Amino acid sequence: MKATFTVEPFSFPGAGVHIRPSGSASLLRGNDIKAQLRDLPEGHLLGVFQIASPDDLHSDIWEMHPAGDELLLMLSGELDIEYSDGSCRGTAALGSGRGVVIPQGVWHRLLLREPGLLMVLSPSLGTKLSRSPRHA
Repeated sequence: MKATFTVEPFSFPGAGVHIRPSGSASLLRGNDIKAQLRDLPEGHLLGVFQIASPDDLHSDIWEMHPAGDELLLMLSGELDIEYSDGSCRGTAALGSGRGVVIPQGVWHRLLLREPGLLMVLSPSLGTKLSRSPRHA
């Protein structure tokens, strides 16, 4: 029987996977995986990002995902997560080998403490961005 598909390993960072609600997945490659998010249909993005400077985290921008929860896994390095839902505000430290679920609708931003690798599973639609914590 001839295979109608291929199984080919790919390198992280530098790639992402779009996971559709049906469970099917498509590999994303290129220089700017984040820019490709604008064209993705409903589902989730799984990506691993090299974090070397605050610019890699857009630390000056708050974000919120109205379409679902976001999972952050710190593979190496360390960061702080500032979060706010309007009535509750705080900061959580995320170190190597640790993860956190950011609930749907909670504003958050990431602040670099130590360079490393961050794995993200995020809704692919509807992310809102804000330069100020006006939502707090």
